[in-house]
Amino acid sequence: MTQDEALPWVLEPPHHGHPIPPAPMERWPTAEALVNIACDIQPDIGDDAPDVALGDWCDVMDVTRPAHKKLLVHALALCGLSCAGTEPTSPLRRFLNNGAQKKLPTRGALSSVLRTPMGLWRVTEQCDDKWRLQDLIDMEPAWTPEGPVDLSALATVSSRPIACGDTVCARILPTYEGHTAVIGFYVEGAPCESVFEGWRQTVIARHHQERPNGSIGCAVSRHGHLLARRLHQWAWHDA
Repeated sequence: MTQDEALPWVLEPPHHGHPIPPAPMERWPTAEALVNIACDIQPDIGDDAPDVALGDWCDVMDVTRPAHKKLLVHALALCGLSCAGTEPTSPLRRFLNNGAQKKLPTRGALSSVLRTPMGLWRVTEQCDDKWRLQDLIDMEPAWTPEGPVDLSALATVSSRPIACGDTVCARILPTYEGHTAVIGFYVEGAPCESVFEGWRQTVIARHHQERPNGSIGCAVSRHGHLLARRLHQWAWHDA
């Protein structure tokens, strides 16, 4: 079979049935909290995480600038949630699999953040201080928020506030006051539709190397760093 015949990759339906999004919480773990855990489990994660999530942007980061420091924190948090290294599981999964964490009060919240997809979204409409989003990688409807989303926690390489037409790469979870982006980034503008499909196929192909089935949501929850890096590389060359 040639490469052309093998694409597009098709994921078999997951054995566990339809995805079940987490229940709303008043507050989700912050990027800083996730970084602390990731660094405890994998002390050298900071060596590669900036390049893995930010691409060429990591070479111009100045951590004395608050916006750049926030970018690096979110890059580290994302790599703590992703299977970006040689290990078959993410640092956070290894933390949760440790028997000593079984009674940790925040274990359920951490597990929910871990299994939530790192989606790609187009910003379509402003609703006061929140934003409506359009899914760009054809995830299961269960992962797509119907109402406006709080995007205030996002990090960015942009010098301006977020606006309609921008692209978001983030984990979005429900709170009692609506959905919020917990970990993620936004960049100005957006590439064409075919570019997004190419990125989607890249993540699926990577997922297929490890697991023969699963949903697109599962694939980007484990390999969302691939989407983040490609988005930032596109923004770098478009800047």
